[in-house]
Order: sequence, then C-alpha cells, then structure tokens
Amino acid sequence: MILNRFPVDPDRLKIVILSAPKTGNTWLRWLLHYAYKIQIIELPPEWAQGCADDFPPRFVTHQHLFPSESLVRWLVESRAVVLTTIRHPADTFLSYFHYVKWHDDAGSDSSAAMLKQDGDRPGKNALKYVTYSFPESYAISLAWAKLGSHVVRYEDLLVDPLSQLREVTSKIVPLDEERLKAAVFLCKPEQLTRPGLVDPLHLRTRSARRWIQELPSEIVDAMAGLQPYVSACKTYEYDWSRSALEPSGYDYDKIDPFRGHDRFDNGELIGPSLAKIYLHEVPNASARWPDPWVTEGESFWNWLRAPSALASLNPDLPAGTLTNIMVMLHNLRPDLQLAHKDPAGNDRVGFTTWFLGQAQMEFQIAWGLIEPVLQSFCDYLNSKSGDPVIHQPAGGITQLTVLDTHGA
Repeated sequence: MILNRFPVDPDRLKIVILSAPKTGNTWLRWLLHYAYKIQIIELPPEWAQGCADDFPPRFVTHQHLFPSESLVRWLVESRAVVLTTIRHPADTFLSYFHYVKWHDDAGSDSSAAMLKQDGDRPGKNALKYVTYSFPESYAISLAWAKLGSHVVRYEDLLVDPLSQLREVTSKIVPLDEERLKAAVFLCKPEQLTRPGLVDPLHLRTRSARRWIQELPSEIVDAMAGLQPYVSACKTYEYDWSRSALEPSGYDYDKIDPFRGHDRFDNGELIGPSLAKIYLHEVPNASARWPDPWVTEGESFWNWLRAPSALASLNPDLPAGTLTNIMVMLHNLRPDLQLAHKDPAGNDRVGFTTWFLGQAQMEFQIAWGLIEPVLQSFCDYLNSKSGDPVIHQPAGGITQLTVLDTHGA
C-alpha cells in the first residue's frame, strides 16, 4: 500500500485525517493536537496543487476528500501520517442527517438539502439519500483504508479513547502515558465544547447505535443490503441487530487530574478552562502541584493568582495587573492575542479591563482569580486620580467605567 510507508520524523510531524463526514474526524484531530502539541490547520474542502505549500512543518488536519493522484502524491512526498475514521453506516448517516438539519452549509454535498424536507425524523427523502447519494460520501473512509491509511473505529474511541490513542500514537511517535491521559481528558465533551473550540452540535450525542431508536426500519433494511455499507460492516465487524445494547461510555473520572473535585478546597469553583491550563499550558504542572484543588502554600491556586514574570515589562503598572492566569488565558485565545498584542506592555490596561469585565463569564473561572487583579487595578487608578474608585464587594463587579476596552 502506498501510504504510511516511511519512518516518522517527530520534528516534521504531519498528520492528515481523511474520512467520511460524521465518523469522529474532529474528535481524533483534537486528540492528536493535544497529544503531540501540534497546530491544527484547515485543509481546503477541494484539493488543488500547491494549496498546502504554506503549511507549517508540524500540524494535524482533517478533511472529507476522495483520493486523487495529486493528493496522494503530496501525502507521500510530505511523508504525512494518514489516518481514517470509520463508523457504523447507520449511525454515520443519522449524525449527518441531524447535522444537515442544523446547518445551512452541507459542504460540497448539494443533494443533502433534500434531507431537510423530512423534518425532524428521517423519511422518504432520507431513504432516497442513503440509496443514491450517501454511498459516495461514506466510501471516502473505505477508499483511504485501501491505500494504507491507519483506521480508527469511532465506536472504539467511545468505549476506551485512551487505549485507542495509545494504539494510534504507537504507529506514529510513541508518547508517555501521562501525555495520553491529558489529551483524552481534554477531549471529553465538557472540555471540547468550551467557548472557541468545537460547536456542541458536532458532539450531539457522542454515542453508538442510536440508529436503532431513530431510523425507520425501511431505511435500515435498505442500508443493510447496499454497498458500500455491506463491505464496511463485514470489514469492521458492524451488524444490524436491533437487540444489541449501546456500548458503555468511557469513565473520564479515572483520569481526571482534579480527581472528581469540582471546587477548590476553599470552596471556589474549578472551571473547565483550568484543566486545559493545568494539563496543557503549564510545564510539569502535575509534578509541581500533584493535588491541584489544594489552595494553601505553593499551590496551583496561588500560582494562578500570582503576578506573572512578564508583569515587569511595564513598570508603570502594578505587577498584580498581570497574573499568571491572565497570561494563560491570553495564550488560549487567538482573538485575545489579536485584540491585545502586547498584554504585558503597551496593551496592559486594555487587557486588564477585558479580564475584569469578561473573563469570568467567558472562561467560567472563579471570582477568587479575578479579585486580586481588581484590587491591584483599583490601587493603580486611585494613585492616578483624586477621586477614589469604589471597590465592588467580593463576588462580582458590574462595570468599570473609568476606562473602556480601548483604554480611552
């Protein structure tokens, strides 16, 4: 087979996921993004010679492209690792049916518009679609598998994403267990659907065998006798039994770095963004703070509240107006990086004002991480004005009217 024949260079790691829609492409892409700490890039929905010339040396991407001579040549010459996700054909179609219902853009599939005419449940238009249109889309995964792509079953990811990620990475560049656990935990639904990441509609149910409850028997019977669904079921051990139970979901609690705690020991809430910071943004966090919910002493909590080492870059402002959590949040959001290009220096006031007014809502972080910044900022404003700034009671602020978001 032509794909995945060469040794992988970790410094030039290129991972390309090519599969049918709604088979777990996005999930696998984010797992590998976190595991290898590589950039996610967008592959064009239509392949053209030269469209990947400006790609970085290391990346992960996914797209729903059929093999072409030009695309395969690029994959081989780039020594890209090619992966493919596969899913039970009925569940794949059902997920796609709901996706089309909620999105006006069905990509290059012009025939998908007919599915909306069925309303909330698949009907006669769905039957026509699975017979004449969906086979071509579903066959994308089967085609890449024939060329040597590493195949990952969606259902196996559901049952045990850790073992599946371990198996996949063993074929690419093996990783230590803690790195794998961190990637899996950061891809649990509550983490992956944080603001700015994955649209929750892409993770509508994250389940298997929902077709048993939702697809009419005439559609199931038709698919069970049609290619390429028949060959997919034979190759990947899928069946059409309506009596089979839905597989049990993965227990994410056993790899939770906060070990089930939803609050710090001082009662403050642990928001989903803190897991990303702890597992992915701070080097050696688990060694530094093995019990990250503890708040006393040299704790994760106190580190988040402490002034960043970068705060000294603007000596005109108190160090407390740029804390470690502020720097971490800035690193997480490209829009913040664009709006506040120099948060430690010239953009400090604007970034601090954003943090005080928006961060708690947008990142769901505890008030105790906001309060020291407010205190420091108010002290700074008091030093610049004869009129005292009224401190808000601990628990929330309504508005800072001294400066707007542009520092005017």
